[in-house]
Amino acid sequence: MGNTLQPDRDRLSNLPDDILLHILRSLNDTKSAVRTSVLSTRWRHLWTYLQDLNFDINSFPPGGDRSSSFNFVRALLGRQRRGNCDISRIGAFTRDIPSFLNFMRAVLAHQRPGNCRVDRLRFSADVSIGDMPIFTELINYGLSHGVRDLVIVPASPHTGPPSWLLPDLSLASPTLETLNLRKFIIRPSSFGHPMLALTSLNLQNVAYDGGGCFDICNMIPNLTNLCLVQIWAMNKILKITGHKLVRLRLVDVTISGALEISLPNLEVLEYGCYRVNDFSVINLPSLRHAELEVGNAEYYRQRLLKLLNGISNVESLVLNSLLLQALNDSGLLENLASPFPNLKSLKFHSP
Repeated sequence: MGNTLQPDRDRLSNLPDDILLHILRSLNDTKSAVRTSVLSTRWRHLWTYLQDLNFDINSFPPGGDRSSSFNFVRALLGRQRRGNCDISRIGAFTRDIPSFLNFMRAVLAHQRPGNCRVDRLRFSADVSIGDMPIFTELINYGLSHGVRDLVIVPASPHTGPPSWLLPDLSLASPTLETLNLRKFIIRPSSFGHPMLALTSLNLQNVAYDGGGCFDICNMIPNLTNLCLVQIWAMNKILKITGHKLVRLRLVDVTISGALEISLPNLEVLEYGCYRVNDFSVINLPSLRHAELEVGNAEYYRQRLLKLLNGISNVESLVLNSLLLQALNDSGLLENLASPFPNLKSLKFHSP
């Protein structure tokens, strides 16, 4: 059998674009995809069609020049992208912050055609206060390119208290549906326009620095899913009201004021807060499933009574063992006129 290989022929270049893109998507990070593009002349700009851009921590070695990575990212995002290409995901992970930031800025600097939308923009890195302008660049870039899913989180799970000031989301976004933020300080001006398309909000390790009332649903009226973990709203009232919210998670929320929850269509509640001073309103008539974790129930006796009364329509309830013991020892359930008349499932778990 003769040798069918033709050295002068670039066989990779003859593969359909869909197959080439599938190969690039199988790589772990965007830097690898860009490097792989040198394998063939037809691959040179093919990475600009990628819908999933992932800037991985492992693609940037520790140490080195801090300036190179961010410039590369900016150039990559600003690169001319052809056709109706959508970016469904952009991830950013780094150990070498300066190099990574240069990479990011290089991506952002590349021009994109009008029909090339960013579907998902993700940034995960531990940056210093001096590097925070990258957030303004990322957010403005994403909102101006029709981003649907925006994620900005630190790479390390334990990064101390909130220290990143969230830039003003001054651009009205008709496309942003999911927002995930960690380690930010939020002010009322952070949401310059109501985020009407936003339906899912996840805030972790976030502090609110503003007026006396932190009214989330007033800023984001169409939320259906809200997750608040490690939230500081000192001397504030945390107000969560709205007709569209169906899932709510509150864990480790610190409020020296009062927590007001009025959600007529809420179906699922996960509550694990130890530092809520008081409940002013709890109205959850449609609640079907609730998970409660409260440490010192005796200390929060009256507040806990308000919480239990507010979830009395629940059908499925999960309690931690400490709460169960506190309920039994203090006789709190005896003070409820008719505790949980619709209850069909009751489970307990150890802390």
